[in-house]
Amino acid sequence: MGKWGGMRYCNSLLVLRILTVSLALLVGRDYYLLVGSLIYLWTTLRNAVEYPEPSSMPAVPVFSWDDVDLLSPPALNDSLAEALRVNELLARPQYRCDKAVRIGSERFGFLICYDDDFTEFNSTIGEVLLLSGDVFEDGSFAKSLNPKRWTVFIPENYAGLDQIQGVDVEVNYLMRLRDAEDWSLHDIINGIANKQFGSAFLSFYSPLISSPDNGGIDQLFEAPRFIAEVLPFLRTKQLQIVAKIEKENAREVILGWYRLFYRLFFTYNFALLSAEADGNCGRMLDKCRYRLSFVHFEGHAFEAPVFGLGSPIEERSRLIRYLKTVDADCNCTLGENHDFDLPLLHKEIIVRRENCVFVYIRYREMSSKEMLNALGPCELYYFSPLRLNIEFDSSVHIFQFGLSPLANQSIIVPGERYDEQWKLLELSEIVGKTEREQIDAVILDLNGGEWDVLEAILNSPGELKRIQQLSIRLRLWIGEENENYRRFYYQLMQLNAFGFRKLYYKSDNDTTHYILFAKRSSSSQDKL
Repeated sequence: MGKWGGMRYCNSLLVLRILTVSLALLVGRDYYLLVGSLIYLWTTLRNAVEYPEPSSMPAVPVFSWDDVDLLSPPALNDSLAEALRVNELLARPQYRCDKAVRIGSERFGFLICYDDDFTEFNSTIGEVLLLSGDVFEDGSFAKSLNPKRWTVFIPENYAGLDQIQGVDVEVNYLMRLRDAEDWSLHDIINGIANKQFGSAFLSFYSPLISSPDNGGIDQLFEAPRFIAEVLPFLRTKQLQIVAKIEKENAREVILGWYRLFYRLFFTYNFALLSAEADGNCGRMLDKCRYRLSFVHFEGHAFEAPVFGLGSPIEERSRLIRYLKTVDADCNCTLGENHDFDLPLLHKEIIVRRENCVFVYIRYREMSSKEMLNALGPCELYYFSPLRLNIEFDSSVHIFQFGLSPLANQSIIVPGERYDEQWKLLELSEIVGKTEREQIDAVILDLNGGEWDVLEAILNSPGELKRIQQLSIRLRLWIGEENENYRRFYYQLMQLNAFGFRKLYYKSDNDTTHYILFAKRSSSSQDKL
């Protein structure tokens, strides 16, 4: 047999057909078909080379994006698809820690963040919660952490207790765990509800509990549910979780963890710091164990959780789905002028006030003064680094500046023409030029530049408190990186923390979108 005699023949026509189907699905931009097609492509190509038997496509359901709950993704009904999805999420840390230290042994270690926000004096961790039912658990993590104090919920004869030395320890034995196979969650919640922890370790697994075949609970399935019950009462700066997955019932177990990870981030503000695994957590699930480290963030994290497999198609579709889902029915008069292609405004909020004012920042050419007149009767502060050749009314204040992408620094950048330079002011300077305590509306019409300045806007809380409406003309370019779509989505979500709600959305085409955010005020509740 020659050098290549051991290889099986691969049908090139089969490969081309599979690629054609996959590309067609990509054009269709359906996330769930995409997941299934990627799995099918890999399986079929491998089998075409190695195996004579054909492989069937996993039964991944087809969903419309309009039906997808972005904060609780639907089931894929296939264990392999679920495993791929959760691994993509865990592969992307959501928080950057400058002083991260791995604590514990090689096979039982976690990442601890020692940044100032997560430690007390002398860079020590405060009181730590340890909740575990495994009497044989590796105690190296507890031995290495060295916190100020421990509160532990453990079964009797817990091996790791001997590793905790030199500090106060409040021991709560889980007496019913051995006798009745009951975690006594009510007692645990009562014991932690009024405490602030520097870190909390949660592992809802125990060899004291019988297998489901012998009448015990399904620990793999129940573990994420138990954590979800404890979370509303748990106040901690850091969190370590053990998650176990076996081949049996893997689909339901992985989905439970996946949805919990979303709740940890979006509901409880816990961002993934690190994920480690042992066993087989990939294609051939077998004794998979994740060791997950989270930090509790104030304000915002580095990035939102990956959606699905994290492809540009999925991340873009999530962003569009978010834009289309408004927070309130707008029974109101919208100021929109199709002749001038202007962003949206809630006119009823503006005209009810005397001496209303708004700020319009634009990076597109202004063709006539009627464009600004169409915005309404309010006093207008117009900012654009472009050269203007139009005479405006005295009620329009013209400034040849743009908006800086830095929250606390004005900068000069090259303009659109080779002989131009643009001066970009920080948001506080732009708002300050109005000399008004309240700005009725800020309009961003930056022709794609809005994505560069959103972070600076979010880092200007004082100015955001003064703004009542934020209207943005968004440009979404075809072929954008998946990380950028994910960043855009998370940045827009953070406006909610400043009291903004999505009031209205419309789209001219695939690349041009309009979104209106407005604050609810006591005088406008009936009109929103």
